Amino acid sequence: MIPASETRQNLLREAGKLLAEHGYQGTSLSMIAARLGLTKQALLHHFKSKPLLYGAVLAELSEELLNVLFAAMDQGETPEHQLEVFFSAVAALGQENPDRLRLLMRALTEADATEAARSNGGEGRSLQDVLEPLVALIQATEAWEGSGAGTALGIASQLLGATCLFPAAAKILTAGFGTEVVDQAEQERCDLLHKLVHQVLTGMPPQELGASPAG
Repeated sequence: MIPASETRQNLLREAGKLLAEHGYQGTSLSMIAARLGLTKQALLHHFKSKPLLYGAVLAELSEELLNVLFAAMDQGETPEHQLEVFFSAVAALGQENPDRLRLLMRALTEADATEAARSNGGEGRSLQDVLEPLVALIQATEAWEGSGAGTALGIASQLLGATCLFPAAAKILTAGFGTEVVDQAEQERCDLLHKLVHQVLTGMPPQELGASPAG
């Protein structure tokens, strides 16, 4: 017999893949059950509703991201370095498992689905648990020290968007540009993101972000 904890993990993993690909509205409990080889009633034995299942998927993702953030805080010597390590680690996660960042992008933009999970009594971590320490860490950097929560949240959301967009859009980009071009972009993505994060966190003026080194 498969342990209940392993069954739950398999369920959340496959549900997360479908939600990342199709979004909350485009993913039904029947689709998830079919992916797992279960009946819908068997799935409902584990989660009583679609919002509760979605909430559990988001809780697992939030816990994963929070662990990445805490690990980055342990590794980095300064807030700037900690944030650079965090965004590099999230980008690397996207290379290893693009579905996780597709899911994060969905979670950040599908407000109705997130609210449905919250209002139906979803338990565990939420993206708020990740965003709050991320905002505080940005406010602790030299360039953004003393900035308001709104400014720091804007920076956090922009950098998360930059981190998640490519994995989320990879299929569409491949259809338009071809596999070879997209593979090349993927190879350079993490390095470009690292430069962007460094420049933003050090307060470099926007007009300098794309400037080439003086020759």
